[in-house]
Amino acid sequence: EVSMAGLVHDIGHMLGMEAGFPAGMQGCGTPNHEGIGGLFLRSLGFHPITAYLVEQHVNAKRYLVYKDPFYKLTEASRTTLMFQGGPMTEQEAEQAEGNGVVEWTKVLVMRTYDEAAKVVGLPAPKLDDIHALVYKHVFDYATATATATATATATATATATATASRH
Repeated sequence: EVSMAGLVHDIGHMLGMEAGFPAGMQGCGTPNHEGIGGLFLRSLGFHPITAYLVEQHVNAKRYLVYKDPFYKLTEASRTTLMFQGGPMTEQEAEQAEGNGVVEWTKVLVMRTYDEAAKVVGLPAPKLDDIHALVYKHVFDYATATATATATATATATATATATASRH
């Protein structure tokens, strides 16, 4: 989920551009792109944790800047931070840390992927490779969900049949 979220975390910016919205945040992108992206990914059948990571990647930036005022951001990230609430407050950071250690750790790891991907000159994955990863992610989640639903339905049916035969 973390790698997948790293690949698609800024999809909300692209959706804003596709919709014809003017670039907000002083030309740096679509406001609330993280929320828009998370909703979009859920609608496509992405795993809920992947969507959650996308929704929280801006909060991760805010948190990391709160924890380390010298946290290195690109110029665009510094600009958007002003529009995204600035560094977290102590209360916001404590709340974020309390949202589930495993999930919050994944958000912070995904944010480090985001920062690392901004290094100019690094090789980028091929579009066909990304397509295959996205397809596998959605297919695996859909298969797991369908299997869990079928198992729950079979269990409920067996229980109802057993209860009915006793009466």
